Amino acid sequence: MGQLGESVVEVAQVVPVPSNPEIDSAKLVLLDAGFGEFFVCRAGARREVMSIVFYADEAEQFFFFANALHSPEAGRWVEVCAADRLRLGGAPYKISAPRRATIENNVTYLFRERAFLRLSEPLSPADRPDRVVFTWKIGP
Repeated sequence: MGQLGESVVEVAQVVPVPSNPEIDSAKLVLLDAGFGEFFVCRAGARREVMSIVFYADEAEQFFFFANALHSPEAGRWVEVCAADRLRLGGAPYKISAPRRATIENNVTYLFRERAFLRLSEPLSPADRPDRVVFTWKIGP
């Protein structure tokens, strides 16, 4: 896995580094969950969600909104609740059914392997969520 910015690891990069005026490309993290490489970076927060994350792979580029949740009864989980073309919302993003599974696998990998608020840092096994739940409406 490679990361731009802090420490770059040599990777046979297939996905070009995304360019988006709403993110700092130096903070992009390159990951590979076995379905192709993808970039992510934390892009801020909104009052109703804990984190805004930028996602880019060879075919898609969008922001998604996620919450890290915990309760004694249900354990620890991440809810991915929306996707948008814009960092602060206003242009809902649609993903075709064939691509949805790959993207959800990549996002699940992200939250099982990386710290929720510091995506450039590996996640401690003790902090790994029990599940990642997708409540987003991203279909056509």
